[in-house]
Amino acid sequence: MSGLGSRNTAMLLFTRRDLRLQTRRNALGREATCPTVRCARLRPIAATNVQASSGPQHIAPPPQTKPTFASKITACSDLASLHRLLIEHAAAREGPDASAQPTLLAQPRDVTAAFQTLAKHWRHSPQQHLDAVLLSDALRCAYALLSPLSSSLTPRQTAAIIISMQGMRSANVEVLRQLAESLAKRPPPTTSNTPSPPAPSSQPTTSAAPAAPTAASGSPGSSSAPAFTRLTSQELAECVFTLAEFNVRPSEAWLGAAMSDLQLGLVQLGGKQLAQLLWALVRLGVRPTSPWLALYEEALCTCLELPYSGASSPSSSSSDEGPGECDGSRDDCDSHESTGSNHQLQGEGQAQGQQGSQQALGCEDVVRVLRSAAEINFQPGARCRQLLLAAAGGRLRRMQPHQVAGLAWPLARLGWPVPEEWGREYVLVSRGWAHGWSVVVRLGVGYEV
Repeated sequence: MSGLGSRNTAMLLFTRRDLRLQTRRNALGREATCPTVRCARLRPIAATNVQASSGPQHIAPPPQTKPTFASKITACSDLASLHRLLIEHAAAREGPDASAQPTLLAQPRDVTAAFQTLAKHWRHSPQQHLDAVLLSDALRCAYALLSPLSSSLTPRQTAAIIISMQGMRSANVEVLRQLAESLAKRPPPTTSNTPSPPAPSSQPTTSAAPAAPTAASGSPGSSSAPAFTRLTSQELAECVFTLAEFNVRPSEAWLGAAMSDLQLGLVQLGGKQLAQLLWALVRLGVRPTSPWLALYEEALCTCLELPYSGASSPSSSSSDEGPGECDGSRDDCDSHESTGSNHQLQGEGQAQGQQGSQQALGCEDVVRVLRSAAEINFQPGARCRQLLLAAAGGRLRRMQPHQVAGLAWPLARLGWPVPEEWGREYVLVSRGWAHGWSVVVRLGVGYEV
């Protein structure tokens, strides 16, 4: 019995071992047929083999894009650093290896960035003699960049350069005239809105939705429309003001088309831009029509009703830097143009949204409006007259002496009756000035001091 028991025990042990081996084989077979489990089992082994054979692996860093010339320009912190960058770039372009370096070829966005950054740093500089020398030398390099690319600029890039000249208080009159006339051209249609140096690309692609006809000529996306129909009201008004600042009078056709384009965009302008626009038109010898002046009066009353805090608003300061919608260092100038939007297409919701961006008129703005109105004998309605007199009276104590004296001639020429309180406040403000007494006599104010 003992031998039979030992044999049975051994058979039982072999049977259990066979069951365990069979169970393990079945499990391995299921794992081999499952792709997820097979990859999970093989991945650590493969990684270990590669690491053991080739050593430690390092993840390669992503390739770094080389900064563009426009980004280098906008990264300059002051006028001196920008001057140095433009001088170095000009020297590299004139060197013997310039043709072998494609990065030295300027793009339209580089030119726009150069002029806009120069204007910004000039405004923030002390504007001493050394700053003026640096600006003059840097402008020489900027004009050298502009010369071969003037035909490749988009309308908004051209407007940005024109407005930048006004911010620098310096411009080449002939270049300014050529840039202004290029805005009146009717460029041929093109299918691409990306600027390229070999071929001009001033005509944007039309949008999918058809645009409404404009007051000037045709639709904003048609090839028969002037190039400045792609500008916003603010940009076109700033361009007209810049031309007047440098006494550059464009052609009659240019002025007529610009006036027609601005007629329905006056409600989009702020108080500072409205004052500058009327002053610019008078200086350029333009006499607006009665319908145009009626729309101007309505827009002016809207801005005069806004509260005046005595400080310049952000919208007024941004107008000096050029088109806020277009940054010359990027290509978004063209992407804005490709929408086919025109500054004359005003909706009710858009007009309400733009009302918050309008700013009240400052001291110099009120004086400009009154003097310009007197130049062309513009007699607004009673509501506008009351608002203008109230605006002038409320700003008397903040005005400079030449601004207070500048109110006398337009009020006397327009023949507006001066309220008693207004006249008394004027006498108190101008007391002690040598020219203040002549102003009081001219206004016909008979108050005793």
